[in-house]
Amino acid sequence: MHSNIDIASFYNKAQAESLIILDVRNTDEYEIERVPNSVNIPLDYLPKHTEALNEDETYYVICKSGIRSEKACQFLSEHGFKTVRVEGGIQSWPGELEQSNDFTTLL
Repeated sequence: MHSNIDIASFYNKAQAESLIILDVRNTDEYEIERVPNSVNIPLDYLPKHTEALNEDETYYVICKSGIRSEKACQFLSEHGFKTVRVEGGIQSWPGELEQSNDFTTLL
C-alpha cells in the first residue's frame, strides 16, 4: 500500500527536505522537462530495475498527470518499497521545471 500527497504539499516538502523523487515518465519526456533533483526510471523499465532502488528509502513517485505514478506505486509497494504518489504530476508543478540536458536516469 502506498500513500498520496497533493502537489502543493509535495512542492513545499521538496523545497524543505531532501527527497528521493522518482519520475516514471518515458526518458524522452524526462529529457524535455522534469522536477528538480528527480531521477528517471520509465514505468516500462521499472520491473527490471528495482535493484537500483533501496527498500529502506521512501520514493516520491511522479509522472505527467498521475496515472503512471499510480501504477508504479502499486508495483513498487507489492515488492516491498515505500512509495508516495504525487497527485497531479508535473503538469501541476507550481515551480520551475529543469529543462537542460543535465539529467539523471537510473538505467
